[in-house]
Amino acid sequence: MRSRLDIWDDDESDELFSTNRSRWRTMRTRRLAAEESADNESRVFEEREAENLRQESEPFLARQMNEMYALQEKQQKAGMLLEDGAPVRL
Repeated sequence: MRSRLDIWDDDESDELFSTNRSRWRTMRTRRLAAEESADNESRVFEEREAENLRQESEPFLARQMNEMYALQEKQQKAGMLLEDGAPVRL
């Protein structure tokens, strides 16, 4: 890369930036607009996915909590309490 930059001459360049600046600006503007559009679509998609995950996880967590409470009540009624993860008979 360094050697290429050492011999670089803007006057002899065939790059669009050097040969036709107005066309380069037009193309760059279009390319930037396309990138921004893609970024916005991606952002909207991520927000929708996050909302969908939240909506799916809330009922699951609520159901799981209810099942844990039901199990705890069942064990308490049977005379069992959980202490450090191991059942202890009263």
